[in-house]
Amino acid sequence: MKPDYLVYLEVIMNHFMKIFFALIFLVIFSFTSFSQREKEVGFACGFAGSPTERVLVMEGFLYEKDFDKIRDSLNSTEPSIQFLSTIILKRLDKEGLIKLTEIEKENILE
Repeated sequence: MKPDYLVYLEVIMNHFMKIFFALIFLVIFSFTSFSQREKEVGFACGFAGSPTERVLVMEGFLYEKDFDKIRDSLNSTEPSIQFLSTIILKRLDKEGLIKLTEIEKENILE
């Protein structure tokens, strides 16, 4: 039979190991999520409630009424930029602020 202090020490070590591995997992997970942030589209939600860089860029184009840059973004190699430009261009067309070309309509449907 083990002395009481060894049983107590064993219990503490088991709890410590569980906490230690949980912290390791959380640290690794947080670094992974921060590295993916540059590819995300977020509208003032998530970490600190701030929009992602891509949303801010497109928001700037809208604020400046630079619709040509939004049109150019439709042909971006980044899917997140294509998504944002698609949503914005469809809305601008619906509101009558721009007229989508047939090529742009085809690109949006793809």
